[in-house]
Amino acid sequence: MRKEIAQTIWYEARRASLDLGLVLGSTEALSGFRKYAVAPNGAMGYMAVNPAWVSKIGNGDVSTLMHLQTNFRFGCVLLRHYLDESKGNVYTAVTKYVENNLGLAPGNPQVAAVVNNTFAAQARWAYVEQAK
Repeated sequence: MRKEIAQTIWYEARRASLDLGLVLGSTEALSGFRKYAVAPNGAMGYMAVNPAWVSKIGNGDVSTLMHLQTNFRFGCVLLRHYLDESKGNVYTAVTKYVENNLGLAPGNPQVAAVVNNTFAAQARWAYVEQAK
């Protein structure tokens, strides 16, 4: 299962031209890598995708958010959308992702906590080339 998760995250991050560490960090901060995580506002899965997105960019079946690839596809597409919207400002993009998917108001201290946890986790997941 770990191999399937790792391959899916790698594939979807690459597909959306996202930093792999950012996707891993977001997943760790949003769900703790729990497939069946459900936020208080109903955001679901590994990347805490708001079910409202399923009717906007999906097939309308909310249960698909519990599928590994679908959840990462939605999460990565949305994160890419916010990155493009914020002209590459990663902090702003992650903040918008957290606010919109977790249904939190701008300025809510929980948003800052999740964003900070995302960047701390991203740093832990960063690939560092070893000297030969």
